[in-house]
Amino acid sequence: MTRFVDYIDQVFGPEEGKLHGYPGHEIIEMALLRLYEMEPDPKYLRLARYFIEERGKQLCFFAEEARRQGREYPWKDSPFRFGYYQAAAPVREQKDAVGQRHAETDVPDRSHRIFRLRGILYHGL
Repeated sequence: MTRFVDYIDQVFGPEEGKLHGYPGHEIIEMALLRLYEMEPDPKYLRLARYFIEERGKQLCFFAEEARRQGREYPWKDSPFRFGYYQAAAPVREQKDAVGQRHAETDVPDRSHRIFRLRGILYHGL
């Protein structure tokens, strides 16, 4: 598993030459936080923090990717739009769980882990 995280870390991030965005499903953020709890490598926490901070920023990563590739954003007419990806607003500003059915448990679980690890997330990196 750590090999895959290493690859994800090489592809996504704020550094030049990396994709500035986030994966389609927020489960990666929870998985990285859980992995950090089991194996406290700062890379896991840094990457989770990056995805959490990026998710919900506008322009939506997926809409922008579709535009760059000359495609139409597939959710443009959906009532969920960016909410399906928990990306309608930054995580700290989300008040309602919308989109994927399990979002009602994902957002609180992710938030709980973030708050529990907050001292490390914001002071330890």
